[in-house]
Amino acid sequence: MFVVLDKDTIVEEIIPHLPKR
Repeated sequence: MFVVLDKDTIVEEIIPHLPKR
C-alpha cells in the first residue's frame, strides 16, 4: 500500500512518465 503524502508523489510512483513540477 502507498502512503499518501502528496498526490503527485503517488502518481509518480504509479506513473513515473509524468513530468515533475
